[in-house]
Amino acid sequence: MYKISEIISSPVISLYESEYQGTIYNIIFDCKTQKCKFLCILNEEDNIEKVVSISDIYKVGNNCVFIKNSGCIELKSNYDYLTCNYTALINLPVFDLDGNKIGTSVDIDLDEKFNIENIILHNKNIIKESQIANIGKNIILTSDSGFNISKFKPKLKSVSTTTTNNKVIILSEMQDTTAMPPQKPQSEKIITDYRFLIGRTLSQDIMALNGELIARKGSAINKDIVTKASLYGKLMEIARYSQKA
Repeated sequence: MYKISEIISSPVISLYESEYQGTIYNIIFDCKTQKCKFLCILNEEDNIEKVVSISDIYKVGNNCVFIKNSGCIELKSNYDYLTCNYTALINLPVFDLDGNKIGTSVDIDLDEKFNIENIILHNKNIIKESQIANIGKNIILTSDSGFNISKFKPKLKSVSTTTTNNKVIILSEMQDTTAMPPQKPQSEKIITDYRFLIGRTLSQDIMALNGELIARKGSAINKDIVTKASLYGKLMEIARYSQKA
């Protein structure tokens, strides 16, 4: 079993080249399948967001994550067209189907195949995989009994046009973008989803090149620290030296 909090901030090493490739700052899940899809990494040489597919991980060790080779690493922007279905799962509010907020996610247990086993809340409560009713971009729903979310899927609506007898199909949900071709990759300079870093603490001072203190050792990472670090090109260091509070 793996804990996300123990994988975040781990260095990524490619076996074939025996080289450091970057530091893990986030883990992305597919909302629909509730499976882990990518590790997000940053390297201080370029500070560009990149991803590694879970299928390309060779082993998660105590102090690093091994991937097969450097060719497994791709620009995160290559997958932006899929982001409607992908999300990070840390620091999301969790509600039950009675409308009660039961906590906020702070950690996740994964099995050997990187499937969700448990969602751990800030109040130490644990949501088992069987209790997950649905996962969205910014909300997790839970239920103690079997719940079929698919019966709430929006239905296709058919309407007649005013000029012909032809029918027009109107989709009442967002178009499936998985069929769309990927957009042209663009270099990213700022972490676009930093929820995994929020609430973690820094194990050392983060300094700008001009000597200005960005964040002090022991500080809890918040949005202001992430924003300031991005301006000074120190996001990778924030990711590398963050640890579970």
